[in-house]
Amino acid sequence: MTVKILWFAAVAATVTLGLSAVAKSPFPKEQARVVVSRDGRAIEIQRTSDPAPIRVPVLDRCDAPLVGETRIRHTKLTDESVIVTYGKHCEANVDLKMLAIKCTRCD
Repeated sequence: MTVKILWFAAVAATVTLGLSAVAKSPFPKEQARVVVSRDGRAIEIQRTSDPAPIRVPVLDRCDAPLVGETRIRHTKLTDESVIVTYGKHCEANVDLKMLAIKCTRCD
């Protein structure tokens, strides 16, 4: 009987500590979903705070690549930005909070 009561107390304490740790998180992580547009010149970002996806025209902002097709080949989502690879060796960063485009490098 004593073992059952101690086990119940330990389980209740664990569940309570787990829930309070989740509830105390001051800034929940911003989840985002990234999709390349049909034409391959822009990405569409939908954050949890946005009601609809937002189109970010990456290739309209950055110059056309010297080598390779003028379309987005790969996207990588990080905690604070999206790294977009286009052409053969060109990259751009899109900030998730401000949706600012920064053309970082192009060979």
